[in-house]
Amino acid sequence: MAATKAVTVRLERDDYERLEDRSERLGVKPGTFARMLVRAGLRDEDALGAAERRAGLEALDWFDALRTQLPPGEVDAVQVVREGREALDRRHAS
Repeated sequence: MAATKAVTVRLERDDYERLEDRSERLGVKPGTFARMLVRAGLRDEDALGAAERRAGLEALDWFDALRTQLPPGEVDAVQVVREGREALDRRHAS
């Protein structure tokens, strides 16, 4: 694993609450979600490709929407991933 460095980011209360809410819906900690956003923002769009970047962001939105449909409590993560994979396969097949 690569060495990491800590960075402090100051957010306005509304922005932090949105970060916290979105990360909770995705099932990750706010710091993890913030790191995901920074990494996505720092990727060289030419290397990644605009279409792939859009597809990745759409997938995150899809997972976010899926998470809101799940019943509260325990979730079978394997089943969720399996259903997500099947949905992606169907999307790419059409």
